[in-house]
Parts: sequence; structure tokens; C-alpha cells
Amino acid sequence: MNALLQVSGITKSFPIPAGQLPVLTKVSFSLGEGSFTSVVGPSGCGKTTMMKVLAGIMPFDSGAIYFHDRANSLRGKVAYMPQSDTLLPWRSALANALLPSEIEHRPREAAITEAKGLFSRFGLSGFERLFPSEMSGGMKQRLALMRTFLSHRDILLLDEPLGALDALTRAHLQDWLLSVWREMEKTILLVTHDVEEALLLSDRIILFSARPAQVRAEFAVNIPHPRIRSDPSLMQQKEDLLQLIYAEERNG
Repeated sequence: MNALLQVSGITKSFPIPAGQLPVLTKVSFSLGEGSFTSVVGPSGCGKTTMMKVLAGIMPFDSGAIYFHDRANSLRGKVAYMPQSDTLLPWRSALANALLPSEIEHRPREAAITEAKGLFSRFGLSGFERLFPSEMSGGMKQRLALMRTFLSHRDILLLDEPLGALDALTRAHLQDWLLSVWREMEKTILLVTHDVEEALLLSDRIILFSARPAQVRAEFAVNIPHPRIRSDPSLMQQKEDLLQLIYAEERNG
């Protein structure tokens, strides 16, 4: 699989009264085109900081980012969905979905046609006129994810997109996200605190160390889809990953 994105030696610190707080230390990894990769690690280790660096909304101190083997900013090449859905409460579901096309001044009629076509695929057919306050948590997350897909970016950066949902809704949306990824052939980098979620969805998992984050290990998930939570192989990998994360938390 061709490398679409290469992250090489990214280092990032934040100023604090006592000096500098290191958050990322020489973080390096790559994403294959069309891959689904998850990042896991101890709470507060720097996963969200890494996503913001990749999204181009936070500068880094040193290192390089390569897109198709060219050192370059990822602005215009990635879509970033933060932990909150960031839907605009005064806009309807359809109007929220159209936001990326409006920002980029795409032809409105074509954008409306495209967005309406995805409402059914994202399980939102018939809800185009609803406002976020009228939608359930699962519906809002599906809408936010649809808006991310409608940005027409090569890479989707998803930071805990299902973290605030109840267990049943989360399980349904995990299956749904996997099916959408396979159908739409996007490259996804997912940050999650849920090791089981990472194993169910990803073809590769990157383990971050405790802060300042480094890539401690990478794991291929070679279990064929569809995966089930009770699969002994998945359960063993889950236990192994949890033990590594617990070890990082103890050493952090």
C-alpha cells in the first residue's frame, strides 16, 4: 500500500511559567492510502495535539510532514473532526452539511444534490430540516461525520468521534463508520481511548507513550472483517494493548 502521509520526527512543546512543557517528542509514523489507522495511548499523552498539528491548526517545533513524498502543509488535504460535533445550532442539518462547500465556494446546486444523496447513506434521510437541538446524539455524530466526508479531503482526522455516545449507539455507529469507510475509500486516522473500538475498526494501531508522546509500538490487526467483540484473537490483542497502556501510565 502506497504511503499517502509520512510524519517524521514531529516535536511540540507548550510554554508554561516554569519553561516548556514537552508534549510530542520525535513522533514518526505513516498512513497508507485508503487505510484505517487508530492511535491509542494514555489519557493526556498528546494524541489530540498530534491531530491538531496534522490539521494545520497548531504549529510544531521541529520535524516534517510529507504528503505523497513531498514536504508540505496538509492544509486543504485533511478534514478534522474534533471531539465535539461542532455543528452550528442555528443551521438545519442540510445547511450544516453544506458548510464545507460554502467555505470553498463550490456550485451550490451541485453541493445540495451531493449532500442530499448522502443523507440516506448516513442514516439521516427525512431529517434534513431538523436543527441540532432536535437530533439525538447519534444523529448529530452521523451528521458531523457526513460533513467531514463532504469536505472532499484525502485524509479524515477523527478525534474521539464516538466517545460521548452511549454504549449501544456507539456499537451501531462503529459498524456504520466501518461500512462507510469501505464504500467511500477514504484514508482515516482515528484517535480513541477505546482499545476495543480500535481493534474492531482499524487495520493498524499506533500506540503512543505517556507524555511527551513517542510512538511506542505499531500493531497490524489481521483479523478479517466483520470482526466480533467475542473473537478470542481480538480479546487477546485487547488485553495485550491494555497492559501496554497501563504500563505507560505507570511510567509516565
